[in-house]
Amino acid sequence: MTFTSRADILGRSLFEVFPDDPDQPFADGVTNLYNSLKTVAQTGRPHAMAVQRYDIKDTAGSFVECHWQPINTPVHDDGGQLVFLLHHVEDVTGQIVHGAEGSDGRDWSAAK
Repeated sequence: MTFTSRADILGRSLFEVFPDDPDQPFADGVTNLYNSLKTVAQTGRPHAMAVQRYDIKDTAGSFVECHWQPINTPVHDDGGQLVFLLHHVEDVTGQIVHGAEGSDGRDWSAAK
């Protein structure tokens, strides 16, 4: 659910396509993702990020609340050189937004 097509993305920076929501003063998705990718590039090891709130623009240009479970993985060539960074995300918005009720039956939505 990124509201984008292949044509929307090709030739553009990841952070240009998916910027932070300017109306959320504490939005830190871009910074967190950048730091994770940098860590993976420097260490050559995968990095599983904590669940991130990283809102996405819909087709009308408005931001929609989204939560993601990202994993960033280095891809090396046969000589061990880093050639790509693989960014894999799972949309966990439904679990975060609609899963606020705890197992004890109490509504924990105010605790978010």
